[in-house]
Amino acid sequence: MSAKQAFERFHNLPEEMRAYSQWVVWRYVYRDGQKPTKVPRDPKTGGPASVSDAGTWGTFDQACNAAHNYDGIGFVFTETDPFAGIDLDDAEGDEAALRIQQKIFHEMGSYAERSPSGKGLHIIVRGHVPYGRRRGKVELYSSGRFFTMTGDVYNNVPIADRQVLISALWQELSGINEPHDVCGETVEKLSDVEVIEKASGAANREKFLKLYRGEWQGDYPSQSEADQAYMNLLAFNTQHRAQLARLFRASPLGQRKKAEREDYVGRMISNSLDGKMQWHRSAEAIANGREIAERMTIHGESLMAGLRSMVVPTSVGWFKASSLAGKPVKPRRWHVKGLIPSEQVTMLSGDGGTGKSLIALQLAVSTATGEQWLGNDVRAGLAMFVSAEDSRDELHRRLSAIGDMRGMNRLLLCSLAGEDALLAVPRDRSNVLTRTPLFDDLDTRIGIERPALVVFDTLADFFGGNENDRAQARQFVGILRGLAIRHKCAVLLLSHPSVAGMASGVGTSGSTGWNNSVRSRLYLSRVVGENGYEPNPDARILTTKKSNYGRAGGEIHLHWHDGQFAACNLPKGEEHNAKAESVFLKLLEEVIAQGRRVNASGGQTYAPRVFADHPQCEGITKRGFRSAMEKLFAAGKIRSIDTGPPSKRRSQIVPESALPNLSQSENQSFQSPSDQPPDAPTNPGPNGGAPPP
Repeated sequence: MSAKQAFERFHNLPEEMRAYSQWVVWRYVYRDGQKPTKVPRDPKTGGPASVSDAGTWGTFDQACNAAHNYDGIGFVFTETDPFAGIDLDDAEGDEAALRIQQKIFHEMGSYAERSPSGKGLHIIVRGHVPYGRRRGKVELYSSGRFFTMTGDVYNNVPIADRQVLISALWQELSGINEPHDVCGETVEKLSDVEVIEKASGAANREKFLKLYRGEWQGDYPSQSEADQAYMNLLAFNTQHRAQLARLFRASPLGQRKKAEREDYVGRMISNSLDGKMQWHRSAEAIANGREIAERMTIHGESLMAGLRSMVVPTSVGWFKASSLAGKPVKPRRWHVKGLIPSEQVTMLSGDGGTGKSLIALQLAVSTATGEQWLGNDVRAGLAMFVSAEDSRDELHRRLSAIGDMRGMNRLLLCSLAGEDALLAVPRDRSNVLTRTPLFDDLDTRIGIERPALVVFDTLADFFGGNENDRAQARQFVGILRGLAIRHKCAVLLLSHPSVAGMASGVGTSGSTGWNNSVRSRLYLSRVVGENGYEPNPDARILTTKKSNYGRAGGEIHLHWHDGQFAACNLPKGEEHNAKAESVFLKLLEEVIAQGRRVNASGGQTYAPRVFADHPQCEGITKRGFRSAMEKLFAAGKIRSIDTGPPSKRRSQIVPESALPNLSQSENQSFQSPSDQPPDAPTNPGPNGGAPPP
């Protein structure tokens, strides 16, 4: 990255931090082959800097101006500023550590950026802890420490007030194992049957009933984690230790040898009753992060309730317009100019079998290889294609038809065909969507890979709510938009239109919230005439139905050949008009030669309609033929005449050159026998003379 790019990226840092004169510069120092150390320097003098000496710090601008001589800039946390920093180091393949980091990231919901290596994450919050702590791959500081700051934004949201959460995290990072001697209740308030019935009727009853039946495989990494999850659910309804032990050992989960150990069962019960925050390394802790935080308490205070009480609503998302004055206007980033914006969600809809998955896969390939897509330039970069419809073998077949797969090393594929692919589901009985463990895993993977494009195929597989619910539609698109903004990539979401959406040509399904929430919407359709006839089964039209940042209504005509779609080289402007007129005249002569009629007024024989459905229409649409017809009328190259007897006159379009022949018989005026000339022979013979005597 150039010095200019680094300087521009530094200005992505939160403005409220930039206002403090607590900035330093730093450079890597290598010692005896060990991991390099980041050593702070004074941005004013270049001399050594210390986190305990404010005289060696400078302003944000001073640090930025000096940064070109160093490896980066940093911010010094002090007792007097409101900020704290959470450092999530590279998990290095430790799945348990990664899941804890995922939970911390999602629960904090604050500004976050990538570390200089690109493998770690720095989260900035408002709050204070007594002193810094580190445990495993997590560090927490609010004073006496400097953080390297890159401006390589990972979560582009305001810095949030998270005092209650970081206090709980600080306690957890102590690493002290509290004695498991929580007493619980001394009296059984409910019978065993009542406890089970109450748990079976709770909002999370499906989860409880699966564990009650001993069905844990696929949901938990191990049975021990399932045991703890089941104990946690029981403890919502009774805090009596003996009753909890009895209920557990009576369940299918409690039948193995390990359940006979008093220390094992006792430790689970204490974990469930303990007021401290427990990091349960299980699928439950990830899938229900917010639900767990809601019910966990620290000294009797609900974590989420405390969080809500600490948040200052007016600080979220607000900024003064004057703060933008003098700053360069960032150009809008496009993945495909005019069609697919970067850092936004674009929806691509099309009926099953039209080929939307194929053109989306072609887009992913073009992104990875840097080649054009359907005649358009594409932002090159890594592409991720997540399919819940096609198997690994089917994706292989499609890719083999698109091109040489040896050049697709920047294309990552994920097949979830036949799997639970939901990314968000309604929480309990509320209308609020909750992200699933799969979403969190994808979010983490996207953050590591840093793609230019992510494709999700298809909406019905990834969305666990009601597509007719406007609020849920907007929430789901918002979740994906956050993904796009956070990772600076384009998100393409494929969907199926409803029957009504196909019939109307709108191409949507469900609530209007889908169309209103996405910034761009494309529709892939077949070329079908008004009577349902499809003259060319290999032809498609990709239409821009919505574009907040460009022009809607544009069309790309496509043709399928050898396993992929290609843009048709249709003539444009005057060339297109001339072609339409030429094809109109050619087809007009053909139908006249067949003894058929076409008219200019409408109905079943309306010329533009008939010609658009003709196998030899050469891609000209009904609208194109209508425009050509008007131009031909204006130029005098065609005329509309009435033919037939007076009782049944019919309008017909004819070429100007054909008028003499067509009007000789049918178009001459009708004469009765009494109107014939006096010398006209009656019953003339073949030669026009009088009949022979």
